[in-house]
Amino acid sequence: MSLKKRNLLRNRAAEKTIPCGMICGQGTGIVSGMKYGLCGMNFNGCECIAVYNALLFLNRPKPLSLVVLCMERYKMLFGIFGGNPFGIAKALGRLGENAVRTDNFMQNGGYILSFWTKKPFLSSLHTVFIIKRDIGITVFNRYNNSSAPSDYASVEDMLGKRRLIIAYRVG
Repeated sequence: MSLKKRNLLRNRAAEKTIPCGMICGQGTGIVSGMKYGLCGMNFNGCECIAVYNALLFLNRPKPLSLVVLCMERYKMLFGIFGGNPFGIAKALGRLGENAVRTDNFMQNGGYILSFWTKKPFLSSLHTVFIIKRDIGITVFNRYNNSSAPSDYASVEDMLGKRRLIIAYRVG
């Protein structure tokens, strides 16, 4: 049986107990034990979670197991290095939604952002889903061990000195 098929079967069984709503804290709860590539979602599932959260925001929810299966095409080195952030728009397209690359966060709405956690190319990257409103942004899955969303004044405030890799406006 292929790795994709094993992961799909395992993830389908686990997702039945995931609470409804946006996912935060990929290292907590049921999601942490689900699989993406060779690893657990707690290690490398941030791109999958960002796409899942974006679909919820757009009122077009899909099962997390289906999102992971779709994202399997865009994983890097069997998923050991997570997903390819440059494949997120293609994955959303395969799931029936649009994503447009952007570096402008002035408009209210949903965004998926990938950024370096420390030094570019010498650290890991992280991908999050954010909702921009007039009063600031809410970030989902900002921290691996926090199951609550995080609020910031702006994208720049959330990134701090971290360098943005790519961002998409969804919907």
